[in-house]
This record gives sequence, C-alpha cells and structure tokens, in this order.
Amino acid sequence: MEAVLNNIQITLLGWFYALKNQLEEKHHDVVENKWIIWVVVLIAVIGGIGYAYYCTSKGYSFSGQVRWNWPRVWDIGIGCTPN
Repeated sequence: MEAVLNNIQITLLGWFYALKNQLEEKHHDVVENKWIIWVVVLIAVIGGIGYAYYCTSKGYSFSGQVRWNWPRVWDIGIGCTPN
C-alpha cells in the first residue's frame, strides 16, 4: 500500500512541476519585467515628495489631496494651498 501511495505522490508531484515549468515558460517575460513597475512607483514617490518639498518651501501648505477640475484640465491641483 505504501508503494502505491508513493507512486501516486511521485506522479502528482511530477505533474505539478510540469505545470509550473509550463507556466513559467509561458509567462517568462511578465515575470522578468516586474522591476519596471517598481521603478515607476519609485519615481512617483520621489516626485510626490519633491513636489511636497517644493510646495512647502514656497510658503504653501501641502495636503496631498488631488483636485480635478474637469474639463478645465489645466487647473488641476495636488494639495498645494496658501496658508
């Protein structure tokens, strides 16, 4: 009985490894390019911190709230308000 379970386990593990390898090969480019997302996030965070510093250095207060004035897109504000 133990030998039968062992053969079933080996067969299942072989099937799972084959499926894993197939998925890794199919989505290889997606897995390899995850660093691009982290670079974009890092640039956005550094940009937000830089904008907050710029806003406060000019004497304004920074709240971080986004104000969308649609359809007047040139009047979008990102939390830089006068004191």
